[in-house]
Amino acid sequence: MPGSNGAAAMDKGTPRGRRAAWLAVLAVLLAFGSGCERESKPDLSIINGAEPEALDPALVAAQPDTRITLALFAGLARNDPVTGAAIPDLASNWDISPDGKTYTFHLRPNLRWSTGEPINAGDFVYSWRRALDPATAASYAGPKSAVRSTVAPKPPNARA
Repeated sequence: MPGSNGAAAMDKGTPRGRRAAWLAVLAVLLAFGSGCERESKPDLSIINGAEPEALDPALVAAQPDTRITLALFAGLARNDPVTGAAIPDLASNWDISPDGKTYTFHLRPNLRWSTGEPINAGDFVYSWRRALDPATAASYAGPKSAVRSTVAPKPPNARA
């Protein structure tokens, strides 16, 4: 008999059975949805495709590597996103000699590494020399070799 063991309550044809079925569906939805949170949108999202081979600015040679290093590192100048022209980045400005062979970069004041140490001209000289050093094995050292020399002025408080 349907009413003797409570089976009528599970009969979906009755109001009590439909209510029980909806409560079961609701319980399942709550169980699955309770542990889910919406992820916040990332501050920076790079859809890169391939994994980068290097994140060392002296060694990057492929587009996936370059996309990431451009987001991670700053240089003396960068490209204007609209015109592509060189615009200041860590350099506040630069002077070009009349013959076009000497560039003098003027650093923005109070530049600091993530460690809090000051950034100085010697850091840029070191980076260029390292990129050009055959021991670094930078694949794009050839085009950079047009730089004949790099010189950093002695800071006013440097000790000899």
